[in-house]
Amino acid sequence: MKPQLLTQKFLKVVTVKSFGCSVMGKWTEIFQMALEREFVLAQQKGESYVDVRAGDLHRKVGGYPGPSHRMPICCDVMLKNMQLGDKVLYQPPSGKGASLTIRYFSPRKQVPKLSSPEFPTMTKELLKEKANAKFEDVARKVMSTHFGVPLVKGKAQGIPKEFDMISADGKIVGDAKYFTMVRGVSIPPAKFSTIAEHVWLLEKTSANCKFLIFGNDRRVPQEWLRRYGHLVKDVIFYFLDEQKQTLEKLN
Repeated sequence: MKPQLLTQKFLKVVTVKSFGCSVMGKWTEIFQMALEREFVLAQQKGESYVDVRAGDLHRKVGGYPGPSHRMPICCDVMLKNMQLGDKVLYQPPSGKGASLTIRYFSPRKQVPKLSSPEFPTMTKELLKEKANAKFEDVARKVMSTHFGVPLVKGKAQGIPKEFDMISADGKIVGDAKYFTMVRGVSIPPAKFSTIAEHVWLLEKTSANCKFLIFGNDRRVPQEWLRRYGHLVKDVIFYFLDEQKQTLEKLN
């Protein structure tokens, strides 16, 4: 199936507000949390300041160096976190680059009170939760546009589960899943079980159109369909590529 390019009307309404928030907003939060961790560690060590270099911060987050780096966003976050007394030790001619270095003095205002062992785990889980929620919101707007009717959270008659998307008449029902492979390469058995569970529940509804919409890593739904697709009766699998802004039907 060829990917379906999202309509221009939809792009004007959603792309700037939702896709931009989903992609740029996600990276802003990631860099913010990574920077706050530097503040926490420095404060817990009793240091009066911490020098942060944009290239080092981006490396800790991942994606740098590389063609898809988010260095401008990283630098924006660093600059916006400056408080009274902080100093820019070095700023490249362009203003934003890997060599941007800022000295942040302690204590910081509103620094999260988290112990260093717990902070990375909590940060990872929080980012995952926020990414899932943002994708669900974007997916709901995309599918509402796709079907031409408003879709909201709700329950289908006789099914004790709240679906992410359902039309007012109950004829369209679906769920959104933001999955990736384990460590980026391995089959995720727990997520495969979750997909099977949702397919089973969707097939129990009386809706005319039942679907699952996936984001993040298309390999997850594709591999699931390769293994178990022949068992699916009438649930449509979609993949939403947020960066390319395309909606693709997978089965």
